[in-house]
Amino acid sequence: MTLALVAATLVVGGCSGGGSSGSHSSGSHSSGNGASSAAVTGTGPSTAEARPSSPAATTPPTVAPSASHRPATVNASVAPFRLPATLSRAVAYPAGTHLLLATGLHDGERSTNAVLDIDVAGQRVTVAGRLPEAVHDAAGALLGGIPTTFGGGAATEVATVQQYVPAQRTARTAGALPVPTSDAVAASTSAGVVVAGGYDGSRTLPQVLLLTASDRIRTLSPLPVPVRYPAVAVTGSGSGERVLLFGGESGGVATTAVQEIDLASGSVRVVARLPAARTQAMGVSLDGTVFVAGGAAAGTSGARVFDDVLRYDPAAHTFSNAGRLPYPTSDAAVAVLGARGYLVGGETPARTDRTIVLDPAS
Repeated sequence: MTLALVAATLVVGGCSGGGSSGSHSSGSHSSGNGASSAAVTGTGPSTAEARPSSPAATTPPTVAPSASHRPATVNASVAPFRLPATLSRAVAYPAGTHLLLATGLHDGERSTNAVLDIDVAGQRVTVAGRLPEAVHDAAGALLGGIPTTFGGGAATEVATVQQYVPAQRTARTAGALPVPTSDAVAASTSAGVVVAGGYDGSRTLPQVLLLTASDRIRTLSPLPVPVRYPAVAVTGSGSGERVLLFGGESGGVATTAVQEIDLASGSVRVVARLPAARTQAMGVSLDGTVFVAGGAAAGTSGARVFDDVLRYDPAAHTFSNAGRLPYPTSDAAVAVLGARGYLVGGETPARTDRTIVLDPAS
């Protein structure tokens, strides 16, 4: 993915269509603050904030350990550092030995544009910069190695694509999605970034977009079950690489559907069912094993929040118990550094400033 692409306005034609604020509300956002392809053109403005240098963001190499060495469970613990304030519905990225945390929702239903640099080893959290627009419930992934947020919500859903460039300590508007989209998920793959599902302010979206290394956006087959707030993880490699969506909210209720996006064919299908319906859970792939952690039984205030961790077998399409979180949580930002997974912030259901560390265990 060239730098020209990630600084571009994203325009796509023929997109086939099918936020909430905090406390698992399912309405529109309210906050105080093989199908078609299209070329990517144009540029956007940039903003900068003088802050300490952040490590360059890199896409971790995909390593597929043998089945006998893949972890069956995880050990979950609370990280010793805390965020400057309680935060949920943010996005997180690996950045060398650090984490970057962007956007999200503070208490008082206030969206933020802050980019936080988390020095995991040094247990320090600092403000690295600020994006042009404050949002929460955005999707996030590394696009060409650059931390990128897709859409999100504030007073309403937005289509804005925003980036923070660690090496330059600058933030910029990089373009726009085909339609305003909050509550979607994004995943970095060898083929590009997949953005799936979401909400446009009036309906749940079945959209599946692939931002490719050829400076184009492809619209893949739509989701059989349109969802917002699913958990997402990537499994496999090469022609067998797939993006998995677990649960989420469809038609105003949590779903059990596990949907698999085949990057080679562009097809999407329901391949399994969660043991129980859940939304706003966190998906993570550790040492080749896919785990689904936490989440909520419904997207409404007062809904049960889960503390379990499930292991998913993408070959057998089955689940097994893999551990427990230190506390129930949903809506946390997810990132992987080395062999460890991090669930940053979230809702317990009260918003939290803590981070859960997931260590794979055999």
